[in-house]
Amino acid sequence: MRSAIWLGALLIILLLNVVASIRVVRWNLFTAAQKTAWVVFVWIIPLLGAALALQITSESSRGPPTGQSSGAGIGDGAGIALGTSGMGSLGDGGHCGAGGHSGDGGNCGDGGGGSGH
Repeated sequence: MRSAIWLGALLIILLLNVVASIRVVRWNLFTAAQKTAWVVFVWIIPLLGAALALQITSESSRGPPTGQSSGAGIGDGAGIALGTSGMGSLGDGGHCGAGGHSGDGGNCGDGGGGSGH
């Protein structure tokens, strides 16, 4: 019975290593040397290496995390000015010609703010 448990665990680890190795080899973001290093890492440290390789290859295939539309972060000049509305007009006059909002101070050129709707 004990040998069956060890055999099952060994088969699971082998399957995990094979899947991780295949994903690393098929991944286009690695150079040939990096792929070789990852495959060696997966087989030298079987469980941890396979888990890390699967995690890294799955993150890049999913795209950016939910809530981020791009890779822009704090300090990345993405054209967003903090503390302002961020958009002056949307083709219909924006906030200035469409009545505005109570929090639109200084966006209409006269510094008067919105109409308070």
